[in-house]
Amino acid sequence: MRPLGRLGWGKLATVQQWTCEQLLGMTPAGEDEKPPPRRTQADQWAMNYDAAKQYYQREDTFGYRGSTSNG
Repeated sequence: MRPLGRLGWGKLATVQQWTCEQLLGMTPAGEDEKPPPRRTQADQWAMNYDAAKQYYQREDTFGYRGSTSNG
């Protein structure tokens, strides 16, 4: 389990927030310090689809263009 701190401030109980502020001098993380939200699977699929569409438009194929013979 990850320890809660500045990034998980909202998950701390009020007494824990008070303790962190008063005894440790901690404050909640600002918006600029928080990591960006994770992409959903739908977002990842959409991004991959867009990349594949751009590739197809540029290359005009998805297939392998090289020789298929082994000799």
